[in-house]
Amino acid sequence: MRKPWVWSAVTAVVGVMCLLGLSSGCGPSADPAAAPELSLPPTLVTPQELGGRRPLFDAETTTGWEIEGPHRLQDGTLELGGAEATRAVVQRSIEEGEQVEFDFFQEGPAGAELRLKPTLIRPQPPDPEFCKEFPFDLNLSGFLYKRWHTVLARLGHKGSNTEVTIDIRAEHGGPGRGGGTVHSMPARGGCRFQLVFQVAPGAKLYLRNVLVGGHAGSP
Repeated sequence: MRKPWVWSAVTAVVGVMCLLGLSSGCGPSADPAAAPELSLPPTLVTPQELGGRRPLFDAETTTGWEIEGPHRLQDGTLELGGAEATRAVVQRSIEEGEQVEFDFFQEGPAGAELRLKPTLIRPQPPDPEFCKEFPFDLNLSGFLYKRWHTVLARLGHKGSNTEVTIDIRAEHGGPGRGGGTVHSMPARGGCRFQLVFQVAPGAKLYLRNVLVGGHAGSP
């Protein structure tokens, strides 16, 4: 028979191990990634919920998009990628003072990214800085919480530059990877941007609720 003090000591050690996540005998896992509802896609925004925004993806066709590579439409989701690389370009350019938002889920061993491709509103003298694309990594396949995320990309004006602010947040509440990435384009007279999604072979990118609208002031 175990002595009472020995049993108390064992219980205390197991309790500490549970707190540190070192023991498999601590009851059900609290890992949010194990909850299947976290990977469910967000609901589609209805016309009544647009609030002045306009859809860049109508959830039924690829009208307004130029897509090269594997892709398909399913239940309001645009799926990009597969065995081969995929490049999807939104034909409508984004102007200063506008905000783009979209929901995405990325999976697979390879990566995916959003690239903002600038074009000058008015011709300027040649300068390589004017032609730079701004890449934003969407590769969350190794992220602990397997869930949909939302991206907000705002185009503001700062001095003589076009300022791009991109934020990413987790859907369904709880911890997530969070944003604040800022990039300033030295574009005298301003820029307009095209959204370009690039998916590497072996990865998939799922998009929903791709919307554009105005925002008040610079971010």
